[in-house]
Amino acid sequence: MPALFSVKDIFCLCYLFRLICIVIVPLGGAACTTSKWNVPVVAVDTDVADIERVFVATVRAPTRRNEMRFSAERDDRLHFVDIEVSVPKERKVGKLVGPSDAPDPAKQFGAVRIESFDSDAAFVAAVDKEMLKRPPQERVAFVFVHGYNTKFGEAVYRHAQLRRDYNVRAVPVTYSWPSAGKLEGYLYDRDSVQYARDGLIKTLKLLQRSKARSTFLVAHSMGTLLTMETLRQVSISGDKPLLRSVGALVLAAPDIDNDVFKEQVGKIDPLPEPFVMFVSSKDQALRASQFIRRGTPRVGEGKEIATWQSLGITVVDLSGVKDGGLTRHGVYASSPTLIRIIQDEGLNLAMLGQDRSDYPEAEAADTGTRFAENVVHFPTND
Repeated sequence: MPALFSVKDIFCLCYLFRLICIVIVPLGGAACTTSKWNVPVVAVDTDVADIERVFVATVRAPTRRNEMRFSAERDDRLHFVDIEVSVPKERKVGKLVGPSDAPDPAKQFGAVRIESFDSDAAFVAAVDKEMLKRPPQERVAFVFVHGYNTKFGEAVYRHAQLRRDYNVRAVPVTYSWPSAGKLEGYLYDRDSVQYARDGLIKTLKLLQRSKARSTFLVAHSMGTLLTMETLRQVSISGDKPLLRSVGALVLAAPDIDNDVFKEQVGKIDPLPEPFVMFVSSKDQALRASQFIRRGTPRVGEGKEIATWQSLGITVVDLSGVKDGGLTRHGVYASSPTLIRIIQDEGLNLAMLGQDRSDYPEAEAADTGTRFAENVVHFPTND
């Protein structure tokens, strides 16, 4: 009887297991902390924590287990939630620590208030009310689509951290798709990405109906595949007004095959503008993803920067950024260097399509200018 596996196969499987243990385990963040990423409601002293309001749309199934709020199971209904997140004041920029069993608001993220909406109209009304608290140029929906191995609570806390650290002048709306939230759930997550497309389309349509002047869409890792497939589906359906409502698109560490990405970009018309992508040749998680696929390069590795420029995409190469985590997969969110440079340079205003003259304090810093010259590759398709 022939052997099921050759010596070469066994060697490759062992090497893959080693890659998973060393590289992918830290990928989602949850695996390297003691937090269960639950969403407990805690009393917060505003002397030790700031409050960030985050709206959430999700096709996860609700659960009462362990204050998770929403599980990894898929639901055929789109749920809407309004969460006030507590963000520790004395915290290193880029750092995200989820709540323990006994939450400490001075050191950990948590929730102050949670409210569910029983209809689309109630969700839109709440978003509109929040929009009208802001000046017209800040009436923007900041939509975040998380990546692989991410639990509901972690996605919401990450979004609050991004809004706070980057000082994004917009209303946060997290789109949380049913990731398994565990290392061995990679294939489940890939299927969930396909399942979650219609929910993201509906979310974008509701925001289009709201008082938001545009949508600023940010996606990370496997969430970029969900985002691009969703926009491709919208384009094929002929809904150009919905595509135009996406005023800016940012893909961080895209875990997408290069050839698939070219096909997606070719189908999306019009492409969001600006369209920005964060890549890194040092991204260990994407190297592991490439290995699993027999060496097929991932977009986020930055091997075809000139090609992406020619397609109208601004590429930010983070290969030289030294901080932001061991795997370099979450640099966009956790690098103090990157966050401070973008804050100083006011690049977040440009990505939102906002006129920097509306904010006189957003002066260009020398460090920001040098950063832009070295790592920002602007489109060449004009």
